Amino acid sequence: MWFNISPVFRSKFTSITIISVIVLIFYTIESHGQKIDNTYQVSSEFEKIRDSLNSNILSPDTQNFNSIIDRFYKITSENSKILPVELWIDNIYDLGIVIWGKRDTTRFINLFTPIFDNTWDPQTDLARAFLGRSLNLLGIVQKKNTQLNDAVGSYMAGLSYFLQCDTIEPRYIPVTYGNTRNAYRRLGNFSMAVELLSESDRYFELNITSSENDQVARNQLIMDQITHLSNLGLALQASGATEKAINTHLRASELAQKLKHNSRALILSNLAVSYQTNGDLILAEKSIIQALETFPADSVSISWANYSINYLSIMIELNKTDDFLKEFNKIRTITNSLQYSLRRNRLLSISYVQEALHYKKSGNSEKSLELLQSALYYLDTDRTLSLDWHQLPVGRIRQNPMRFLEVIDFKAQNLIEMFNSLGEISYGYEALNHLKLAEQWTDSIRITIDNHKSRVILNNIQNSIFQRKTDLCYQLYSKNGDQHFLNEAFASCEKGKAAGMWTEIQLADLKSELIPADLTTKEQDLLSRSLEINALINEEIERSRTGSKVLLSLQAQKIATQTSIDSLINIFNSEYPEYFSLKYANTTISLPEIMNQLEDNTVMIQYFTAMNKLHQIVITNNNVEYNTISNLSEIYEYKSALLSNMNQPVFDYTREIVKEYIRSGYGLYSALLSNVKTDLSDKEIIILPDVFLADLPFEALVTDSSFNNDTDFRDLSYLLIENRISYSYTATLWAYQSEKELARSRVGHILAYSPSYDPALIQSFENWKDLAPVLPELSGTIKEIDFIHRSFKSRTFNANMASEQSFKKFATNSDVIHLAMHSVLDEQNPLQSGLAFTPGSDNLDNGILTAAEILNVKLNASLTVLSACNTGAGKIEAGEGIMSLARSFIIAGSQGIVLTLWPLDDRIGQKLINNFYQTLKNGSSVAEALRSSKIVHLSKADKLMAHPYFWAGLVSLGHDQEINLKKRSILPWLLPLLIVLIILVSQFIQNKKKAVAKATARNG
Repeated sequence: MWFNISPVFRSKFTSITIISVIVLIFYTIESHGQKIDNTYQVSSEFEKIRDSLNSNILSPDTQNFNSIIDRFYKITSENSKILPVELWIDNIYDLGIVIWGKRDTTRFINLFTPIFDNTWDPQTDLARAFLGRSLNLLGIVQKKNTQLNDAVGSYMAGLSYFLQCDTIEPRYIPVTYGNTRNAYRRLGNFSMAVELLSESDRYFELNITSSENDQVARNQLIMDQITHLSNLGLALQASGATEKAINTHLRASELAQKLKHNSRALILSNLAVSYQTNGDLILAEKSIIQALETFPADSVSISWANYSINYLSIMIELNKTDDFLKEFNKIRTITNSLQYSLRRNRLLSISYVQEALHYKKSGNSEKSLELLQSALYYLDTDRTLSLDWHQLPVGRIRQNPMRFLEVIDFKAQNLIEMFNSLGEISYGYEALNHLKLAEQWTDSIRITIDNHKSRVILNNIQNSIFQRKTDLCYQLYSKNGDQHFLNEAFASCEKGKAAGMWTEIQLADLKSELIPADLTTKEQDLLSRSLEINALINEEIERSRTGSKVLLSLQAQKIATQTSIDSLINIFNSEYPEYFSLKYANTTISLPEIMNQLEDNTVMIQYFTAMNKLHQIVITNNNVEYNTISNLSEIYEYKSALLSNMNQPVFDYTREIVKEYIRSGYGLYSALLSNVKTDLSDKEIIILPDVFLADLPFEALVTDSSFNNDTDFRDLSYLLIENRISYSYTATLWAYQSEKELARSRVGHILAYSPSYDPALIQSFENWKDLAPVLPELSGTIKEIDFIHRSFKSRTFNANMASEQSFKKFATNSDVIHLAMHSVLDEQNPLQSGLAFTPGSDNLDNGILTAAEILNVKLNASLTVLSACNTGAGKIEAGEGIMSLARSFIIAGSQGIVLTLWPLDDRIGQKLINNFYQTLKNGSSVAEALRSSKIVHLSKADKLMAHPYFWAGLVSLGHDQEINLKKRSILPWLLPLLIVLIILVSQFIQNKKKAVAKATARNG
């Protein structure tokens, strides 16, 4: 083709091409030179900033220091993309160290966070190591700043860079694994901590094997492995895998013995705890003795005292009375001689608790009380407490709050035993005063807790206190009939069931309305600072630097910060009393108040387990009835049998299955309801279940034990037939929802979702692949949404339109929310359980609406219908209730929930839901509509479909109210039809006129 072009044109084209290439070369050279020049200029600017910082690092002129850092921010944001990774990160890292030295964690995090904002592709191990180290350091500071989830993200990102390196300092990877483990441990996620430490262990094994020719490097790796094995053992112990923990501690101990590592004593002490937990007391004693033998004969230290006191607890369990007293006196004398420190006082306190336990076991409760008062004395840094065991501590707890609570609780146990054995009611009153004090302290301690693990520990202590107090109040009420004690018992039940949840609900609803934003920020900053200082103090103490200037400075900062917190609390108390009462007083509704809110035909029944008894309070608007149910083991057996019969898919059944259902269903009815003297006939019953009863549908209990060979599930006398049943977490929450519903403006429409779960689509998304087997298509949910769309004023989303993003957008202004979809349960981390929208339906979210995300959605709904599997199931936590998806919707603001206790049959579930909405439309309340739907189902069901598996798992939780659903207007359909009709009529008339005109013309 080229030879066909004219010579003139060919010559011009060649010239243009040559000139273009020359220009492109010059442009490239100039751009490269410009980039080099920019890099040089920025590097020079970095050097100036470093010099300025070095000259200002010790200067008290914070303003100048901050202005230098602001200059650095500006340069990095403008030039981060043109700089080599090594240069950028090296300067960031050095500057970060300077800022960290100033204890300015906020500026440090702001400086390092942009590392996440750049898509780095480092080409050298040096660059990768810089990125890994920087992200690891960012994680450390985030953890100190109590940003634990952010810290995990930083650690894992840093770890990914380390793992890409061909050659790297061997310790970087295990250290980062360890840091991540610490963050997960503080979050209470022990399973992830174990997984990461196991990964780290595999890394050690691989690298130790490959470093056989370098003995120094090999020994260093083994020493690091010992530390990680010790941490892995602790994580396994915390997760309940005691046998694995023992084996791991044994491995660590063996390696420590070979290398004469100084951590062997600690490892053996941890091994003793694992053996003790496992009931192997002889091996526990042997291990703790070996730990003590690692110390020189004349050694005296805090660590020695700590292990010795652990030895005391083992001797108590072994009933070695003489050895205990001999060893105890020796340890007490030596511990007392140690230099004064908070750790020494804590150990002395523990030793007095151990001695008190010894005397309690021997039946000397009076002596035990005296020793427990001594334990409190050593915990009281203000030294305002006398050694008279009748005296209660006053004021605020400054140190060891959890230990304080445990000792107070232990004192109460002694007093209750003396009350029961001696029959002197004064001991009961003293015990109640101690428990009331402990209850007040738990409320004030809760606001300072920064992580899930501590919250769980506090909840467990608090639950023990609430149980003891509730049971004691019932005993005192039975003794003298004083209504005051019944009111106290009821209040303890309320707090013990869901204290944390109740506080969350109130603060989520009202915080922004109650206090100014600047005070909210100040409160959060002070609490974060307090937590950071406590962490630093603990680290300093753990290093045994009890007299250091750093520790003294930190303790002074702690006092100053606490003073600021106290001042802020006083402001809340005087100027914002409603917020103060919500956050610090943790008030609950009283018995008289709840009686005033109940209708004539309503009965509320409160259940609460305390001290191996099930307590029951039956409340109407004119009476309160109290009962104790002692046969707990029988109730557990009946419940287990009933649920195993009820919540499994049924394809056929025998007469024996029906007979067993009647036995367990009637057994539970007899134990839980037949003892009630209040007339329950045709009443609405509001059940406030204890946590172990929370997954029991009471409406499926049977009120008649009659059985013959022809009886099937259609013939049983279910409680459902006689009573309308609804549920609530607590009476306080029920009353709060009732008041809120009356004040709420209604919009009257339904927001409904029905996602699509195409297997091919699921497989195309990496984060969904593992879910494919548990997410089959749901044909019944499509029919549910179609019915809602046709019948009511609604906004419906199905298939690709059913996105998580659209739910977050529209949920706030919806009166009724209907979610017909799959749920994904995470029993270890319940806040990660979620609802599965259509995968890939939006770009902003991953499609799984987690329980944690639901908490951040502000709802204004009268009702949320969770037509998904297991939405009422979850992990049970003391003081929190069942950590379910339904719980998150309640906290987010939904007044009522229809939830599922187990997976429902898709086809039957759709019919139940449709009947429910039809009845609701006709003016019934939520609980009545659900009851009616179930009764209709039973009346039409065949022998198989009448089984409770198909209908009993759908229950109503929260405030039971009528909902004025708006019917879909036919006007939008009539208007276009009317227009078409007008056009047709008009066309007909015109055609008629034309025909008449033509006929007239022909005739004319």
